[in-house]
Amino acid sequence: MAIWELLLMIALGWALRRAIRTDSPFRVVREVNDYIFFPLLIFCSIASKDWGFLSSLWIAVVAAVLVVFICLTVAHFYASHVHEVRWARTLVILSFYSNSVALGYPMASVFVDDITPAIVFAQTAFFISLPLAVFIGARYAHGDAGVLKSVLTALRFPPVMATLVAVALVVAGISLPHLDTGLSIGRVGLYLILIYFGSRVEFGRVNPRHIAEVGALRMALPLAVVLPLLRGTPWEIFAPVVVEAVMPPAIYANIVISRYGLSDVEAMSTTFVLSIAVIVLIAALSMLA
Repeated sequence: MAIWELLLMIALGWALRRAIRTDSPFRVVREVNDYIFFPLLIFCSIASKDWGFLSSLWIAVVAAVLVVFICLTVAHFYASHVHEVRWARTLVILSFYSNSVALGYPMASVFVDDITPAIVFAQTAFFISLPLAVFIGARYAHGDAGVLKSVLTALRFPPVMATLVAVALVVAGISLPHLDTGLSIGRVGLYLILIYFGSRVEFGRVNPRHIAEVGALRMALPLAVVLPLLRGTPWEIFAPVVVEAVMPPAIYANIVISRYGLSDVEAMSTTFVLSIAVIVLIAALSMLA
């Protein structure tokens, strides 16, 4: 995907949201992506590979696990010294739950044609982050949360199911026909999710300190983790994994934050400021790559 296409889709989503003035069509776009296009993209990307290739991406799995837990640990320690309790708890969730799909996949496709390493990183991180976010949010709100229920929620998410089924087929040595066609269809989701993302763009209360805190914990810290880890890896693995690692907080992280009565307005404003910053940075880097 060219950077101009990425920016155009986001701008289109922003313009359409203000012209239509209702959120329903955009929720449909998100649902269609979650249940059709992204599962197809993920399934065909992974199922079209052999076990030798997938096993070579172990570094992406390790990177995802390290990024999530290091960000969570550092954010928890930092938040314990923040006097604004609601923001401190919000900061913890924002620190480890990144926008690895709505922005990560399209951003990775700016640098490489095959985004399978990005998918492996993102799905590993998502499977850990979603249950964690729900569990931590519920603990903050009610003092309890069902770990099993949180994990099952992540497992039932179609892209995660597509990942597990595709990996199982590869391990079993089963190859399917027409995966290239499915991959081409699935890539339509990269454009649709950017339109959806554009429809979310709005700014509320922007706090420079909050932006700096989330930027450091969600973006700078993961970069410091993955750069030495990925030293010497091929560009086809290095670029998509680094891009995924430094993505800003996820839109769904903001939904979890709102659901459990945390600082949702500040979280949303911070998320979009950092998202725009990442888009500008990726655009600049793409011109140098």
